[in-house]
Amino acid sequence: MRGAHIAGWDRRRANARIALRRGAITSIAPTLEDAIIKADLVILAAPLRAIEALIPRVLRIARSGALVLDVGPLKQRVVAIALKNLRVRPTSSGRDHRSRDHRSRDYRDGAAFVAGHPMAGRERSGPQAASADLFEGRPFALYAPEQPKRELARRKARAVVSAIGALPVWLEPHAHDRAVASTSALPQLAAIALALATQRTLGRRHHKLAGPGFESATRLADSPFHVWDTAMFGNAKNVRRALDALRRQLADLAALLARGRRTEMAKRFRAAATVRRRILATPHRRKGARHS
Repeated sequence: MRGAHIAGWDRRRANARIALRRGAITSIAPTLEDAIIKADLVILAAPLRAIEALIPRVLRIARSGALVLDVGPLKQRVVAIALKNLRVRPTSSGRDHRSRDHRSRDYRDGAAFVAGHPMAGRERSGPQAASADLFEGRPFALYAPEQPKRELARRKARAVVSAIGALPVWLEPHAHDRAVASTSALPQLAAIALALATQRTLGRRHHKLAGPGFESATRLADSPFHVWDTAMFGNAKNVRRALDALRRQLADLAALLARGRRTEMAKRFRAAATVRRRILATPHRRKGARHS
């Protein structure tokens, strides 16, 4: 996206100034409306509740032919809100879009919407933690709800995702939310549980006796709660299902250890390594996801 004019807006002006200094944006818009009204592409990067509140407002402001792309962590609610606000708008002829001849050529499409979620991130947030290669080679979930010129919206979204080096993966909202409960929320909660369990077993005397294994496994424990709040509680059923699966696996490992079952434990090691390689492989190899 070299040469593009990128107008940024943040309710926290300090964040916008940091983004400008770091080259993430080329100008700071004085208002949200100023950032959107002439834009060809609008990216909603905010906490989930803020995105849900912004979608009606942004779709009302965005010009015809623009693409609105959200990057929130859950998709079912976002898509439902977008569907309620995607509409056909009248042209300059002034006809009301509710009139009987709404299919006439005097009507034009409003902005398009595609729901997105890049599977990339860090335990720190804000423009100061931004990285130019954050999305390189990472899957980027996408879903285009029913709307005028849906295929065009899909092509535009695919081009945007490819331009930042990510891999487009088209996925239904319910499938996305179920998947991220295991691949995103579960690792976050597991890191928290591991850090707290270590505190309980070691006490406060031996915290410096930890190697890279503990460091990498608990990296996500540094994440702030506000980033995960709605993403977890808004997807609670799927997250609980993932936690139940983890509990069963931990109980299984504990039983093997108690019984001295080395051969069975070795099988779990090998199986886990195989599963990890498969899940982290290119997205088109995963059942239920389509890479294009």
